[in-house]
Amino acid sequence: MLLSDFNAAVFELEKHLYYIKQELNDIGYCYYTTATAPQTFKDLDIIVTKQGNNQLIKIPVYSKYSDNTIFSDPKYNYVLRFWHDYCHLLLDLDFSYENEVFVAEYQLGWLESRGASATACKLLWWDLVGQGEYHKRYKEFPSNQKAFVQSCAYHGIKNACLAKH
Repeated sequence: MLLSDFNAAVFELEKHLYYIKQELNDIGYCYYTTATAPQTFKDLDIIVTKQGNNQLIKIPVYSKYSDNTIFSDPKYNYVLRFWHDYCHLLLDLDFSYENEVFVAEYQLGWLESRGASATACKLLWWDLVGQGEYHKRYKEFPSNQKAFVQSCAYHGIKNACLAKH
């Protein structure tokens, strides 16, 4: 994949994330960033459930490690995390690897239904599932998420996971 194609797909994904954020806001969900976001689905569910029937349900999003992602601005990574956790809540799925893949597939379907290009969808897959594969191998997420996703684009997820990023 050419760098220009990669960058165009990032820009497209950012536009989709902008509209997805608006859609979620319209149905009563928003996010706030925090350095102490929930580590388990149960903790996330408790935080959301405690809010009761508020007009706006606030989902906590982890604020760290968003400065070295594929996105042009950390706010897009926050929106991706918000949307991803919203999908976990909607589908009532914990954070196991299998459920992470299922949620990523659900998100891909959402993007595809809104006309996202195959390249933008691949980018999302590499960012979500690729990093999940990396985490399975190293018990941590890549410190350079952008380099990791670019490596997925050029070499595939399995080969990208062979090197620490």
